[in-house]
Amino acid sequence: MLRGRPPFTMLGSVEVLDPHIHIEPTPVNEIEPSIPIELANLTMRLLDKDVNKCPQTMQAVMDGLNEIASYTEMLIPEPSLAA
Repeated sequence: MLRGRPPFTMLGSVEVLDPHIHIEPTPVNEIEPSIPIELANLTMRLLDKDVNKCPQTMQAVMDGLNEIASYTEMLIPEPSLAA
């Protein structure tokens, strides 16, 4: 929820489903300009309709987030499998 709201806001489930399949969401940094462009780009890749353009693994997402975080000198901790 980087944007402060869902990408599509319609009333019914069918109304919400159709845009998720057919409409490109507005880039997050156009709605919230304080979002760094690198994070906005990663977010838009995660939302891409073409699965081949999306990060293929959670490790790829973590790598992208850690690269972004390195600009601010704070790393995202690796997730723990222990409960």
